[in-house]
Amino acid sequence: MKKAVVLGLASLFLLTGCGSSKNKVTCKGSMNQGGIKVEMKAIATLKDNKVKSVDLEYEFGSKEIASLMCAATKEAKCSGKTVKISGETALSETGMSTEATKDDFIKAAKAQGLKC
Repeated sequence: MKKAVVLGLASLFLLTGCGSSKNKVTCKGSMNQGGIKVEMKAIATLKDNKVKSVDLEYEFGSKEIASLMCAATKEAKCSGKTVKISGETALSETGMSTEATKDDFIKAAKAQGLKC
């Protein structure tokens, strides 16, 4: 009985698109810059194969560095070692516009050393 319920829910999600990441592209990577380790994630939300919005997330090796980066970008949201940037600031940091395609986003992310 439990198996049937689980399979039914899974089928519902697949048919309705719930839980689908079809309209999002996530690219991740890490780098060591001047002895500072940085984990990066760029997420593009797509509509009709065009970039609708971009969210960036940086995880720094220390809270102090994250705090400095947060202070440098007033639209950033900070929590501990994590700095999140979205909206127009994120679009401009990635060199994207709302006219950019999914392929443009992936190409730009890969040029920055991220894997999609």
